[in-house]
Amino acid sequence: YRLPTGAEWEYATRAGTVTTSFPFPAPDGTNLDLCSGCEPFEALAPYLNCTCQAMDRPVEAGTLEPNNWGLTETLGNLQEIVSPWDDDPDLVVVPNSKVPMRGGSFNDECKDVTSAAGAEIKANEKRYDTGFRIVRTVGLK
Repeated sequence: YRLPTGAEWEYATRAGTVTTSFPFPAPDGTNLDLCSGCEPFEALAPYLNCTCQAMDRPVEAGTLEPNNWGLTETLGNLQEIVSPWDDDPDLVVVPNSKVPMRGGSFNDECKDVTSAAGAEIKANEKRYDTGFRIVRTVGLK
């Protein structure tokens, strides 16, 4: 088991869509895309936890609606730490080095919580709005 690379995380978050923002269905059946302000984000409420929803805390895993591949809480809720090495995700992170985070948190404005958004954190820094998910590499035979 390991952290996903940034590319793996984004691929899984987008779940087969081509949008760079919100890979969730809009009421008209298309995918929601970048917009500003909180009003357009009402359609995102079942999928995303950010400041527009005013939850002010992370939600329990599985609370929000899944993306097309069944993954929940991929955007908002908690920023997710990903591997800093796309070419070799099994390398070990050195304390005090910076590692990338993806997805934004409940503490971010909804317009900033997208599948393309990212930030950095020190590897040994503790934050109340940051978490991770793990992936497993399965060998093909």
